Amino acid sequence: MFSELFALVIAHKFSVPAQIGAAFRALAAVEGTLLFIDPGMDLVAAARAEGSRLVSGKLGMAA
Repeated sequence: MFSELFALVIAHKFSVPAQIGAAFRALAAVEGTLLFIDPGMDLVAAARAEGSRLVSGKLGMAA
């Protein structure tokens, strides 16, 4: 997902601050590593589930 987003940024010649570029590269590396460990992993679904869990915890709701 992140590699596709980075390719889109490059294709449209958007300027990206160095910190954002570094974050994209780091996220792409994490995504690649996770997919190597578990090729069937859905990173977006996992992030959504974890985000929901964190927000629910902050709001004091049961997950």
